[in-house]
Amino acid sequence: MTRLAPFVALAFAGCNCGVPDPRAVLYACDASADCASGFVCAVGACYAADASCIPTAAAEICNDGVDNDCNGLIDCADPACLHQGCTPGTLMRTSVCCFQGPNSTACIPLTRDAQNCGGCGLACGAGQGCNGGKCSCQGSCPNGQSCNAGQCNCTAGIQCAAGQQCTTDQTCAYR
Repeated sequence: MTRLAPFVALAFAGCNCGVPDPRAVLYACDASADCASGFVCAVGACYAADASCIPTAAAEICNDGVDNDCNGLIDCADPACLHQGCTPGTLMRTSVCCFQGPNSTACIPLTRDAQNCGGCGLACGAGQGCNGGKCSCQGSCPNGQSCNAGQCNCTAGIQCAAGQQCTTDQTCAYR
């Protein structure tokens, strides 16, 4: 019987024997020491050290120029960033990721973009500009906002774009 032991060991050496390929299944970890040889711990899971992308965060960080969640989409190109702040190096929402068409978003400066003034999709009227997130006006404003001293102002949340609310200074801002 002892002669069979080396044979049995050799027979099973090349099979998975019900053990999944570690490259196909993510295993939970707290540190790289918890992972098999050749793997690293990133964002609580083991990844092959030679993988083309190793996550740096559980969700996309929308202003760092990195594909943090390894879905092939960087910052504003990732749908998770829609309406999120995207000004590099800051968490401020003076610029946010706005939808720009099928499969496309872009980092838009809401304080000066006449097509997205104060919020994504809040277009100023013909001939109007955007200054400080408010459309300059001469009687007409987007979404039923009112013209007051040459600036468009909101008076209720329903006059703001989806996901926004009217602030105390009568501008639309993301919640």
